[in-house]
Amino acid sequence: MIVICASEPGSWLEPTLAHYATRGPLTLVAPWMPRGAAERLPHRVVRLPGFAALRLARRIYSGDRVERQMRFRFAYRMAFDRAVARWLPASTREVVCQSLAARTTLATAAERDVHRTLVEDLPALRGIHEDLDDAARALPGLPFLKRYRAPHSVVVRQESEWLLADTRRVRGHFAAAYRHDQGLCADVLDPPSLRVRSIVRRPAHDRPRLLLAGLATGRNGVVAAVHAAEAVGAELLARGGPGAEPPHLLARPHVRTAHGRVASLDGVDAVLAPAWCESYAPEVTAATRAGIPVIATRRGAGPVVADVLVPRGDAIALAAAIRDTLAVSGRRFAAQ
Repeated sequence: MIVICASEPGSWLEPTLAHYATRGPLTLVAPWMPRGAAERLPHRVVRLPGFAALRLARRIYSGDRVERQMRFRFAYRMAFDRAVARWLPASTREVVCQSLAARTTLATAAERDVHRTLVEDLPALRGIHEDLDDAARALPGLPFLKRYRAPHSVVVRQESEWLLADTRRVRGHFAAAYRHDQGLCADVLDPPSLRVRSIVRRPAHDRPRLLLAGLATGRNGVVAAVHAAEAVGAELLARGGPGAEPPHLLARPHVRTAHGRVASLDGVDAVLAPAWCESYAPEVTAATRAGIPVIATRRGAGPVVADVLVPRGDAIALAAAIRDTLAVSGRRFAAQ
């Protein structure tokens, strides 16, 4: 029996279930699974008691405070890990776990000589901290970049899981390269399935329209995106949300508000993903499937291969890449 442990829902689950669908009987441990969903899945679903109540407590305790959200999320995953390790059946021949919900379960599986797979649905925390520090030094006016850092014990726990796993599956090429630098092998997960509806194209005489992937935050490279779009005379679509900065971003004459969990690609000529940190904005995957060019940093490209790679925080290089990309597609821009 293959046991897939999903402490929280995520885009990794669909391709993971598809990957194991033909390998034998599957048991999905998913305490968050809504009632009725189990009947729609061709697998046995196990709900561990008490965790649904913990998810409700998380919303009450955390609210909109990022520090509390992350602290509770890590504690929740660790508690789930301990519960799965106690429950793990003797018939298990492979166990699949999520980041920070794996160490105890993987150690238990190792004692039984069970194959262990780690799905890394979280970025490498040590790398995230280093990248946030780089961004904060380059952009001292954005205080959100200096806020939450995971405790050292959590960072160590994540990295110990890497060593306990026989197989590691990560969400993007940068993550795979990062693990390789640590002397570990990792496979890249298939991108999640996104249904891309028909894209509305605009007349060629309109000024170019660019979309910033992810929320308009410093860690997602919003400052470079704003400056680069202004330099080429383009309109920039950006999604607001928690931690959005700089102030009055959407009041700038060439910036417009993008709406939705995944911003619409209607009329978009290129998607910008100039993130400072490892990120997986859904607009990047959607743009690739729709045939829209993606201009990104190595960390911002997520699970896809970007059309153009640019350095982090370099608005001049980003503007040059936009000009080249728009020129290839025949779009106009203002050379300033």
